[in-house]
Amino acid sequence: MDQNSTYVLKINLLGSPKKARKDIKCFCFDKVIDSDLTNYKDLVESIVEQYSPRYLEVAHVQYYDDVLKIYPEVTSDQELVSMFEKHSKTKVVHMFVAYCDPSEPYEPITEWHSDAHSQPNNIEQDDDDDYLRNPVPENEHVGVDEENIYLEDEPVPLIMVPCSNKEKDKDYVPDHESEAESEVESEDESMFEVEVEEDEEYHEADHAPHIEYNKLDPPMNEGRKYPNMAEFKLALSQHAIKHEFEFDTEKSAPHRFRAYCSRRDEDKCPWRIYASIMEDECTVMVIF
Repeated sequence: MDQNSTYVLKINLLGSPKKARKDIKCFCFDKVIDSDLTNYKDLVESIVEQYSPRYLEVAHVQYYDDVLKIYPEVTSDQELVSMFEKHSKTKVVHMFVAYCDPSEPYEPITEWHSDAHSQPNNIEQDDDDDYLRNPVPENEHVGVDEENIYLEDEPVPLIMVPCSNKEKDKDYVPDHESEAESEVESEDESMFEVEVEEDEEYHEADHAPHIEYNKLDPPMNEGRKYPNMAEFKLALSQHAIKHEFEFDTEKSAPHRFRAYCSRRDEDKCPWRIYASIMEDECTVMVIF
């Protein structure tokens, strides 16, 4: 895993307010991922598979932007890329995943208090209070039918500390690419014999060229250049937001990036983009 693209997601998992336990605000866990190999759909599925919601409930994802002091919602690949770029220095993202009934409107999180994680004593529990309970203190994942979330309430030993931030999901492995895709990738690899060194990636910003462009409406025409890959991805996300479309990431690596319109199959949309690192191993140019 490329250290420069490794992020720690500190996830607060919240259940439906009508069904969640009254004495526990949330269940917290850490998840280590590679931003170059993760898209929005796979990330949500990996969380839902490990911590199953109730029947028909859907997951809503938000994160904390410590610069703007807001909680943006993540619903697409470009918004996920934007989230990673905003935390490219710290490599740590405070994320919120809320399970909600699709028949009810989702109310996004607008504030969060750290002291909300406390577990008060002597609170009367309902039959559904086992919802989102951590099955065992070791955070062991078991089948849905075995988990306590669907059982009647049982005494919970207080040695289980909700919202502890010590557990990390080290078992997540991104889906493998198809054979056809791998063959195409092997051909592409021959075009780039020299990989970017780790040290050079860490210090990329130190020698990045100064390139002027409209940051409110970044151009993505052929030949357009950006100082580095991180700034290109952020510009692409802004470009998609400005022109009101969504894209799916086909390939994201330290030295190249490919994406296509999310409506490619439904609307036969021809839009696609391919960008690559230039000979200075820093500047990114849009190839097409």
